[in-house]
Amino acid sequence: ICNERKITIAELLNLKLKKGIRVNAAIGFLKPEEAASLALQFVKEGFKTLKIKTGRENFEDDFTTINSIKKVVGEDIMLRIDTNCKWTLDEAIKNLNRLEQFSIKYAEQPVNSIEEFKELKMKTSVPLAADESIRDLETAEKFIAEKAIEFIILKPMMLGGLLPTLEIIKLAEKNNVVPVITSSFESAIGRTNAVIAAASVKSDIAHGLAVSRYFEDDIAEDKYPVMNGSIKVY
Repeated sequence: ICNERKITIAELLNLKLKKGIRVNAAIGFLKPEEAASLALQFVKEGFKTLKIKTGRENFEDDFTTINSIKKVVGEDIMLRIDTNCKWTLDEAIKNLNRLEQFSIKYAEQPVNSIEEFKELKMKTSVPLAADESIRDLETAEKFIAEKAIEFIILKPMMLGGLLPTLEIIKLAEKNNVVPVITSSFESAIGRTNAVIAAASVKSDIAHGLAVSRYFEDDIAEDKYPVMNGSIKVY
């Protein structure tokens, strides 16, 4: 349809898109000094938000890594953490309370169930984000209705494409939950939908779309390269 009418997907769906979106850089399980060095490199590349993997067997290793990164990047760089359901509820309460001093933007999937999210939210000041728990519109509706989260991580490819993602974005924003669009390491073609979804989000939040650097080859040209920590949409 778009080719026939010579219009973009955004025009077809009557979407109001931002001209550009900010994206985060990701730091995996590295030694503290290596993580700090990589964080500085990302900051030099223009990234203002860093996502740090947490959930090691020993939380002290997580804490030391985050502390090392915070020391070198300062207060102007936003940190978010991603635990991938590695903590029990008790561990999450204790660990997030220790991390409050670092002004973490949000903790992504620290626990698993909606009941755990709701209790954790009452016992920490660190905002919470659901990722793996959001499988479709129904699960998104439940987390939003139960006021279990402040942020919702959306992966268009995992949710069935652009249209279901846009529906969840609309629902989330209506209920003061901030959507964050993240890649599932799809090809450049798949990332197009993720960029469109991210550009439709009202918040200026950084999205998880800086993944092209991890591809040796891609099946198509990347029309949305990351430059200076941002993606130019149009």
